[in-house]
Amino acid sequence: MFLKNTDKTLQIIEKFHFIIFELPDSDFPSIPKAINITPNDKNNITIEDIHDIEQIVRTKQSSSFIITVSHADHMTEQAQNCFLKLLEEPGDHIHFAFFTQHLNQLLPTIRSRAQIFQQKSNIKIDSPLQHDQEIITLAKQYISSTPRQLASFSQTLAKNREKALEMLDVSIELLYKSYFKTGNPKFLDKLANLAKTYDNISKNGHVRLQLVAGMV
Repeated sequence: MFLKNTDKTLQIIEKFHFIIFELPDSDFPSIPKAINITPNDKNNITIEDIHDIEQIVRTKQSSSFIITVSHADHMTEQAQNCFLKLLEEPGDHIHFAFFTQHLNQLLPTIRSRAQIFQQKSNIKIDSPLQHDQEIITLAKQYISSTPRQLASFSQTLAKNREKALEMLDVSIELLYKSYFKTGNPKFLDKLANLAKTYDNISKNGHVRLQLVAGMV
């Protein structure tokens, strides 16, 4: 699993205010120096746990730090709603990361506020891409496009939202693999931008404008 490299996972988390990782198994990474919330003896994460996070946030106002939630889908609905209110309060120096096997068990309002990374169980760093060759070619062209080329490239996908999303999915996979192979931060910067672009287009954002903005 890519996320076994905790140092690189930490770098990804620090790019976002709130991120959710959907992973194929429950062997979640342990993030150094992060405050981690886990289910209680009844296998729940309760509103009291979120209140504990609130207390932590109030006592750490200046330095950057990370709060992770393992098995985030075990949060009660009350806890999730309480977390949404908490999310609005702290500054960008506080980073929240959820780990789950069941993304759809989180409230839509939670999912809509996060950058989401989904790791498929059959993906390995050295494994070939399991996609149509046309989509792979488009993804490689998109990643390598200059600002001048982006306008023309994005026009070819402007009227095909599903194809644009599939191309972005492959582009994210390519950057993800490249980052974990090389550790080069330039791939991580692009990865954050493309995750946001995918999210915006999936929410009916303007396809052509979002594709251009994602690589500028």
